[in-house]
Amino acid sequence: MAGYSTKEVADLVDLPRQTIWELARAGVLDPEKTTSLQYRFSFQDIIILRTAKDLIEDGVRKSRIHRALSQLKSQLPTNRPLTSLRISGDGNAVVIREDNRLFNAESGQLHLNFELTENSSVIASLAQQSAKSEKEE
Repeated sequence: MAGYSTKEVADLVDLPRQTIWELARAGVLDPEKTTSLQYRFSFQDIIILRTAKDLIEDGVRKSRIHRALSQLKSQLPTNRPLTSLRISGDGNAVVIREDNRLFNAESGQLHLNFELTENSSVIASLAQQSAKSEKEE
């Protein structure tokens, strides 16, 4: 049978089997079941599990991950998989990045991103221009 066993997936993504089973039972993953009722996971499932692992490492609680991913999956059109979204963690929130904007995965609200590292060079340049124009006056 095609696909990956729970053990293979657990080794690939370095997640406990229990976490994998929980996500499968929550409907986040779409594994096939063999005649012996064993799960067989697809490559898409593995990508979602890697995302879940990244969220756990970002400090997002498992219960929030399960809830957010389940909710997202139920809201997406059937022809658009979860793997088409750019999902990450921000604090204890699961966020979706789309067109340089962040949205909270559970509420759908715009999530403000105050990272200064991306804008620090722009801020420094503006400060220099301001100081230069003050000297010229």
